[in-house]
Amino acid sequence: MKICVLVKEVPDAAVEKRIDASTGRLDRSGEKNLNPYDTHAIEAAMQIREGGAVEVDEIVAVTMGPESAVRALHKAVSLGADRSVQLTDDGLAGSDVAATGYAPVQIKLPAVISVGDAINEPRYPSLKAIMGARKKPLEKVGAGDVGIDASLVGEEGSRVHCGDFHAPDAKPPGQIIEDEDTNETVEKIVAWLAERKLI
Repeated sequence: MKICVLVKEVPDAAVEKRIDASTGRLDRSGEKNLNPYDTHAIEAAMQIREGGAVEVDEIVAVTMGPESAVRALHKAVSLGADRSVQLTDDGLAGSDVAATGYAPVQIKLPAVISVGDAINEPRYPSLKAIMGARKKPLEKVGAGDVGIDASLVGEEGSRVHCGDFHAPDAKPPGQIIEDEDTNETVEKIVAWLAERKLI
């Protein structure tokens, strides 16, 4: 049996998210990482192989994304995947979840299974695994190579079309109260809260 783990490169959680006004899509120019949820899926695949109940020939990490997405694949391989495949094609840009999306079905094996973060605790990759990840096989394919109908993906095949975007209004700065006299400071805080009907 082969296990295919679908992974994705996503913006770092600590990075401020912005919309590219020219495209209406998320600005992905900042720091990016492997989706943390995908590490749980890789760990689940590893546990199936190590459990011995079924024989797993290989674990393959697959992603759809731009050239930079190879970093997510390298991380997936360092966590235990044997090889990786990257679907990268300019024609896929702007695809929404309807174009790339999934639906629940009842099927027999082989099957597609979704994994949440409560299922396990992903292992940490060893230094040796990190260093060796770039040497593992990485296959790059385009939409046409895997039989994807170009009319069903990208902006043409997407059902979601974004309108105008603008940044939210800036919040006023907070008020700092210096504690020179504790009683006076408490009175100021209570008055501030009472003025806003918070107490």
